[in-house]
Amino acid sequence: MTAATLNRARPGRTRGLLFLAGLGILAIALVALFSRGGGASPTTSVGAQEAVAVPVQAAEAQTGPIRSTLTYSGNVDASHQASIAARTSGQVLQRPVDVGSVVRAGDALVVLDSAVQRAQLRQAEAAVAAAQARGLSLTGSVKPTDIEAARSGLTAAEQRYNQLVFPTDAARREADTAVLTAENQVEGAQGAQERARSALTAQIWLYCDAYLKFGIDCGSVDELPLNQAQIKDLEESLSSRFTDPLGPLGQRVIGILEANGALINAISGEESARAALEVARTRRQTLLNPTTADLAAARSGVDQARAGVEKALQPYSDGDMAGVQAGISQASAAAELARIAVDDTTIRAPFDGVVASVLVEVGGLVNPGVPVVSLVANDIEVALTVDEARLNEIKAGIPAELTVGAYPGRTFKARVASLAPTGDARTHTFEIKVRADDPERLLKPGMYAAVTIVTAQKDGALLVPAQAMTTTNEGKPAVLVIRDNKAALRPVTPGLTSAESVEIVEGLTRGEQVVVVGQGQVRDGQAVSIKDAAAR
Repeated sequence: MTAATLNRARPGRTRGLLFLAGLGILAIALVALFSRGGGASPTTSVGAQEAVAVPVQAAEAQTGPIRSTLTYSGNVDASHQASIAARTSGQVLQRPVDVGSVVRAGDALVVLDSAVQRAQLRQAEAAVAAAQARGLSLTGSVKPTDIEAARSGLTAAEQRYNQLVFPTDAARREADTAVLTAENQVEGAQGAQERARSALTAQIWLYCDAYLKFGIDCGSVDELPLNQAQIKDLEESLSSRFTDPLGPLGQRVIGILEANGALINAISGEESARAALEVARTRRQTLLNPTTADLAAARSGVDQARAGVEKALQPYSDGDMAGVQAGISQASAAAELARIAVDDTTIRAPFDGVVASVLVEVGGLVNPGVPVVSLVANDIEVALTVDEARLNEIKAGIPAELTVGAYPGRTFKARVASLAPTGDARTHTFEIKVRADDPERLLKPGMYAAVTIVTAQKDGALLVPAQAMTTTNEGKPAVLVIRDNKAALRPVTPGLTSAESVEIVEGLTRGEQVVVVGQGQVRDGQAVSIKDAAAR
């Protein structure tokens, strides 16, 4: 071949060599790519790749306490403070406190002169006693003897009425006997009158036989008994000088006077017997044949007797008692006002606290409404602003903790005291107040505090480190559990969460190991090697 022929053949051969060189470079690049993990080597199987153990750190799921918290900060302040003012006027007698004094609710702060108020109280108490005495007098008018007599009268009236309406044979016989007895008494009275009249007549004749020139005129004695004029004449004759009361003539005068008195008594006895007979006859007639008027009268007697019983049981009206009760109430109210006035002369602490300032001195005068002492409460609280999204986690009464820079390393127990019912419509925040437990009174208003609110806590919860948590492809909570040196992605149900740990409610058991470092290099089912257990 000539030189010219060789020269024409070189361009084609050169292109072939360049093509082969390009293929070689591509192969080297692919090998390099697969060797860096970008994809499986055509000569490497999937099983061989999974056999490569990825180094991880792991921890065991263990049981223990956990609590969920929220952290805030705010200024320490007293729960409340007040300027205590006088409620009455007076001169200061005592001032048992000074600035810095620690007082309890009810302790005396300032004592005023109370002489006038105490006198008014005694007067009001006397008025109460008088009103009560009037009430006792009213209720004391109920007498057992009056009640018993009234009840007896009612029983008798009811018996009389029942006898008229339903007369018994015994009642009839009793009525007949009463009439017969009354008739006999009339006959006896008539006989007694006749005998007395005869005796008087005999005494007069004995007197007149003496032919006396004084005393009675024997010729004028026409009716018996003697009248008053005749009796007067006889009595005057006894005192005359012509008649000796102890002599025969005097004895005859005395006999006439005595016989005349006996006749008067006999006549009166007959009249009484006849009246009793008339009553007995009327009663028998009413019993045997009562008229409508008789029945009405008997019924009225029962009603009157019953009213008498009611009057004896309650001799006063409801209006009387109401008036007495009103008087007692009025007097008691006045006494209570006087007692309050006395109490107001001692100005007392309305709550536990510390005296911040004293504005009066002993001997000075105070008027109502004038402050005398400024008092700061012992209770310390911190006002915090909470986002609307956290309200469902915070409730009044849940525990909290409080720390201040003045006492590093010391934690004060606290609790959520209140939660504002309304919030700021612009910022959607709500104010809560956390009250601290500070029996040593170390916390002072004006300090700055960090507050940790414990929203939930539990003992014996199944816990894993917080860095062990990952998610499934669907975004659900999961952990990588190590079993047989392989990592298995397992969905779990978390519970309470803290900065260090997460409670696992479901999906994991105590003692199982979970990956805490290296989750990004481990796939589900991949072999792992535990290099260094994470300390919990």
